[in-house]
Amino acid sequence: MNAAARVEEAEVLFVDNFDSFTYNLVEYVSEHAATEVLRNTATIEEVR
Repeated sequence: MNAAARVEEAEVLFVDNFDSFTYNLVEYVSEHAATEVLRNTATIEEVR
């Protein structure tokens, strides 16, 4: 599998601490991989 194929399959989970840095990271990474964002107040059930 080449590097481009691995990137297309990548999924990245972010924990949002309610700041602009998280927003900027998600915006950048979402151009290259699937992303999911959970708030830092998420329950265990929401994380699963």
